[in-house]
Amino acid sequence: MPETIGYSNFVSLFKNQASFLDVRAPIEFQQGSIPRSVNLPLLNDDQREAVGKTYRKYGKDEAIYLGQRLISGSTKKSRLFEWANFCESHDNPTIFCHRGGLRSKIVQNWLYEEEGIEVPRISGGYKALRLFAIDALEKIPATPNLLIIGGKTGTAKTQIINGLPHAIDLEGLANHRGSAFGNRIEPQPSQASFENKIAYQYILNGLAEQTKFFMEDESRMIGSLNIPLPLYDFMRTSPIALIKSKLEERIETILNDYIISNYKEYASYFKENNANIFSRYLLSSLDKIRKRLGDQNYEAIKQKMHQASNYEISDTFREIHREWIQILIQKYYDPMYEYQLRKKEDRIIFEGTRKEFSEWIQK
Repeated sequence: MPETIGYSNFVSLFKNQASFLDVRAPIEFQQGSIPRSVNLPLLNDDQREAVGKTYRKYGKDEAIYLGQRLISGSTKKSRLFEWANFCESHDNPTIFCHRGGLRSKIVQNWLYEEEGIEVPRISGGYKALRLFAIDALEKIPATPNLLIIGGKTGTAKTQIINGLPHAIDLEGLANHRGSAFGNRIEPQPSQASFENKIAYQYILNGLAEQTKFFMEDESRMIGSLNIPLPLYDFMRTSPIALIKSKLEERIETILNDYIISNYKEYASYFKENNANIFSRYLLSSLDKIRKRLGDQNYEAIKQKMHQASNYEISDTFREIHREWIQILIQKYYDPMYEYQLRKKEDRIIFEGTRKEFSEWIQK
């Protein structure tokens, strides 16, 4: 019979990049999931609710009987097909439900008995995996080898992070670019999923064993998500490599990363009126920082955004956006970062350009 996998083997499970068959209901999956997991539920949300009510009112046997009636015939056949296809098309498939109990065991047995597919299941289910992730996050500060990549807005810190062999891109995991203009079209993950992703990357890349690993200088909030407090406190005491870049280069970085790439995302996602929708996104982002900008700067930027909305990507489009980006950098982002940086000066161990940093870190 297929085996079960316990807590002590979770590290090797992550490092071997197991693929997880999550048989919980969709609502459970949305509340928190593990990287490389696919939600193919045994019971959908309504069925899970009905079985739960039956369990509370009549007990376990009646709940199991109802579940068997709900998942039978063509429904069972369809779900078995999906589970079997997952197992055959993914490396190291592993099953889990909420607590590693009845649902995962049923799916495991059906696959073995009716499809001849042996798949291990997680002992303790998602709950055990979640506790494992929390434990890993709390252990990160015990490995004092973190270097923070800092610098003003537009110094391509995220690009640097993604070019380093041992790094965690928090903004990428949070699906957010980390500013008032950082929202993406696709929603951010849940807080639990975000934390699980950080722990997964830390373990997968063996960062506890590295002489140095890297993260970008972040505020506690990335969009609507919080960096876990133990990790954030560790980041606030770790040394900083400060990247410097000319204003013109920073404007181009912001133009490409926040405007051009976002505009293309909107164009591919919204087939009609994408320019208007993108313009509304920019204006709503601007509204978030109106008080800190002041009315004069706010109105100047707003006027430029309206003007740019009349153009598709072109030289004129780029130039208009460059104008308001420069105002935003000089009147908002730079003063704010310089104020914050004064509190961190004692932690700076390197200052230089991106090229100089690359040469320095290799040494």
